[in-house]
Amino acid sequence: MICAQGSGRGPAGAAALEIVPLGLTHRIYPDGSAVVVIRGELDAATADQAYDYAHQIIDRASGHVRVDLAGLSFCDARGLRALVRIGTRARATGRPLSLVSTRPSILKIMRITGVDAMFPELRQPGPRPDTAGTGHSRAV
Repeated sequence: MICAQGSGRGPAGAAALEIVPLGLTHRIYPDGSAVVVIRGELDAATADQAYDYAHQIIDRASGHVRVDLAGLSFCDARGLRALVRIGTRARATGRPLSLVSTRPSILKIMRITGVDAMFPELRQPGPRPDTAGTGHSRAV
């Protein structure tokens, strides 16, 4: 899917459009494990497509599924919801799933919103970022 996004700057004050593709690729290995790669922006315009794609790979795999987010440059609330749905689908089919190569900026928003609780590999010990310094921490 290709999305047009206004950058707010362009010739003579006109809004320029930047084409932002969503890249989805995968590989299923002989042992049944799989890697789903999500690149670009995971947002309201692309979240359903990413979920549908990952859903198909989860159903075809017979082992551990890794979702590689190294190329994910942006993720909004709909994108986070898609990642949660992907994790839920994997659990429903009995497939272990983990997020790998998550950028610090994406990881930060996942921790602030509590989405990291769905993915044990992302958890850090200690207080949650949104409660640091308050003497309170959210239960995970």
